[in-house]
Parts: sequence; structure tokens; C-alpha cells
Amino acid sequence: MKLKSLHYFGPLVYLGLLAGCDDPGDGIRGQLGVGTFDYNCLIESDAACAESGVIEDFRASNDLGNQKQLPQAVAVGSKFGLSYAGSVSDVEGGALVTTEAAAEVDEIGVEAFQINEPVTTAFFAASSRGQVADLLYIDAATPSELLVWSAQETVEKIKISEGDSVDLAFTLVDKDERLLAGAVESAWTLADDSTAALAEYLATGLPDRESIKNRVEITLTGLAAGETELTVTALDFVRTLTIEVTP
Repeated sequence: MKLKSLHYFGPLVYLGLLAGCDDPGDGIRGQLGVGTFDYNCLIESDAACAESGVIEDFRASNDLGNQKQLPQAVAVGSKFGLSYAGSVSDVEGGALVTTEAAAEVDEIGVEAFQINEPVTTAFFAASSRGQVADLLYIDAATPSELLVWSAQETVEKIKISEGDSVDLAFTLVDKDERLLAGAVESAWTLADDSTAALAEYLATGLPDRESIKNRVEITLTGLAAGETELTVTALDFVRTLTIEVTP
């Protein structure tokens, strides 16, 4: 019997489940112990999948999870994917099932799950006959602050030399100071792109730019001596950093 959809209690969202032959994922076992749920970053503005290592290791691993582990909480209004791999059987026999979700890298409006209130939400995989295969709970929290990270510390000002580069990332934090996962609409924007330039983290063959959208990580490069400002926005939060470039 194929599982038909993955649901959650709240505004109902469906994500198709496809029969497959893959083993359960590397994430977390469901509450019923039947299969495994993986947390998936659908676009590159989800701090749970930051790769640069600039976010504090302890908080990243404990709050955001890793290797598709479930984060402690997602930001209210953010988007994320879930995959499930497990089996369910009835009189029709059994079938291993997995989820799939596709996303366009440059767009936030992708097929995804989104929790719009600060609540704990139950996601369940159910068959076409309504039989629940497994269950998972995810907390959503209201963000209270936007942090910018460099070298595993939060920063308000950055000083670099001409020709040097530094990797940066942002996170949203709730009132309990937990780092929140989930993809959000975001932008990095420089006031003066003659002093410094932005590039996507690990990007190759792409031109430096003065603005980059929907990326949780960027690389900042000093071009000429002087000062400029870097503005980071995510959801309704804004953080402005002074950038000083020295000869």
C-alpha cells in the first residue's frame, strides 16, 4: 500500500509521497518508530543548512541540527521541506515510501511546509485509506532578532583589507535565544559597491554584486580603502553593519 500524503495539523498542506526503494533517511525516527523523517532545506536561505562554518558550532548543532536532523524550532512564516521514509502494511501488502519536494534555488515561493503561528505542529504520513504510518512534531517560534555571524561570533562591524574576503551568515533568534531554522525572504545589500563587493558563498564564475537575495551565507570582499554599510534583511528584521576596508 502506498502512502498518499504527508499532512500536518493546522492549515492543511499536502506533499506527495512516492513509492521507492531507498532506505530511511539520516534524520530522526518518527514518534511511532516506523520510519525516519529528514529535515530538508529547499532553498539557500535556511540557516539549518549553512556550510561556511561561521555560525557558532555548538549552537548550530544543538539549535539548527545537522545531517538532516530536526532543528529545535523553525521561524514562524519560514519554509522548509520534510522527507519521510518508512513502511506501512495492510491487507494489500507493504511498500517502502519516500517523499520528494522540488525547489527553484532563486525563489522563495516554492512548494514547502510553512507554519504561521508559534505552535507545535504534528506532521503525519498517512495512507490513501487514512492509516497513519508515522508522526513527527515541529515547533515554530516567533523570531525576535536577526544576528550576523563571522568566524563563529556575532558581529556589528567588519574590518578587512583590500583584496581580502570574509564569509558571513545570518540567523534569526527567538526570545529564548534559540537559532531558528527555515527559509525566509532575505537580502544582503551594500551601500557602496566600489568599496566592497558581495558574492555567493562558494560561488565560482559568478560576478561580484552589490546585492544578493535569498542566501543565508555570502562572501564579502574588500575592493578599495574606505567605509560602507552592509544591510541584511530577513522577514521584517533589518541589521546594518559598518564595513571598513583598509589599504
